[in-house]
Amino acid sequence: MVDIHIETGGILIPSYELPEEHQKLYEKYLQNISETEKKLTSDEWYLRYLSFT
Repeated sequence: MVDIHIETGGILIPSYELPEEHQKLYEKYLQNISETEKKLTSDEWYLRYLSFT
């Protein structure tokens, strides 16, 4: 019998540069977010943006 342990539980989000037009939208998001709201990374923001458009 072979006992293999595979780490799980972490969410892997791909990293890449935003297209220019979406980078501008992300920068606008950063300017308008309040300090009490969670600040998303560009990757998190882009995935959410794409899922709602």
